[in-house]
Amino acid sequence: MNRYFAAVTLALLPLIVRAADVESPPPPPADVSPWGIIIFGVLFFGMIVGFGVYMWYRERNGKQDS
Repeated sequence: MNRYFAAVTLALLPLIVRAADVESPPPPPADVSPWGIIIFGVLFFGMIVGFGVYMWYRERNGKQDS
């Protein structure tokens, strides 16, 4: 087992060294519109709340999937 582990480690060593030499990508631009974030948050959390209300309504009325 140790022999296979050593062989895989030695085979992947050039990839590990190459990954260390590659520069990291530049950070994303910071000029994001706050309206986009607000709209996304309202839609995201609205869907979560809407799904919860829908499940509560179905459970309360006793409807089951067939």
